[in-house]
Amino acid sequence: MRPLKTLKKLYDEEKIEPTIVSKKLGSTLYFYIGKIAPTTLLEFAQIAEEASTTPMLSNMIIDLRGNLGGSLDFANHFLGLFIGPNQFAYDLFHQGDYNVQRTMQPRFTPLEKYKEVAILTDGMTQSTAEVISAAFKR
Repeated sequence: MRPLKTLKKLYDEEKIEPTIVSKKLGSTLYFYIGKIAPTTLLEFAQIAEEASTTPMLSNMIIDLRGNLGGSLDFANHFLGLFIGPNQFAYDLFHQGDYNVQRTMQPRFTPLEKYKEVAILTDGMTQSTAEVISAAFKR
């Protein structure tokens, strides 16, 4: 399910290892996001766009088990793909300063076909991965 040319080019030319493993499970598109890196959003979007031409896919699993997180800005961009720009993402309270964080990306059309989205977490899901799962739950 991975768009091989673009992601292979990232590895061959830039020596950037993929952060997502994906596969089709019947009518479900499964993503395992092992870590959050600067390329994760691009990988996710490329895989979702490639899968948009696959008939019968209507469910999605995003597996964040064991994910140690990454840049908190990732959450603002990733959540925007599902709910659109300038939507409430989460509250950030840091050193006495309270800020409402909003999504940054427009809604990503290839994701509209997924009627159910499940997020998998475990005791090792941390940081930004926890923020993403909590936002989806909300």
